[in-house]
This record gives sequence, structure tokens and C-alpha cells, in this order.
Amino acid sequence: MAPKLRLQNALKQQQPVFATFMALKGMRAAQVVAYTGLDAIIIDREHGNIDDSDMHDMVSAVANSGVSPIVRIRGNSGPLIKRALDTGAQ
Repeated sequence: MAPKLRLQNALKQQQPVFATFMALKGMRAAQVVAYTGLDAIIIDREHGNIDDSDMHDMVSAVANSGVSPIVRIRGNSGPLIKRALDTGAQ
């Protein structure tokens, strides 16, 4: 099932959604967490030390694992939101 649909279907069917925040940067770490059976991973750029390059790699790794990548940004800023969405974050 596509990553976006996995999270959306659980929400539409009013099933519990299992997710976690991730402040540890790195594509490999994101892959390990993604394979634990979660529906979504929230990549925490607000409190984590995750730069644009790491965010891009992590979003890709999470999505390719079949899990919905969500990015928590540092503030309500159009450019920050656009950068996160451009990586494929939901």
C-alpha cells in the first residue's frame, strides 16, 4: 500500500494510528525506525538537529519503507513548509 494511503486509510477507518517523533538525524536511523511497523514517523526539525539534506534523505527513506513521513518544522514559515513538502513529506 502506498505510504500516504496507509495513514489515510487508518484514519478513514477510525483505526488507531501508530507514530513516533524522530529527532535523531540520519537516513539509516530513519530506515530502522520505519521498519518497526509504524504508520507514520514525524521527523522533528523543531527540536532535532536535522538540516535540509538530512530531512530530504530521511523523508525518502521513510516513504520507501512504506511509512508516512511527516515533518515538524521550526515555525509557521512558508519557505520552511515548502521545503518540507518538496521532499515528499505529508
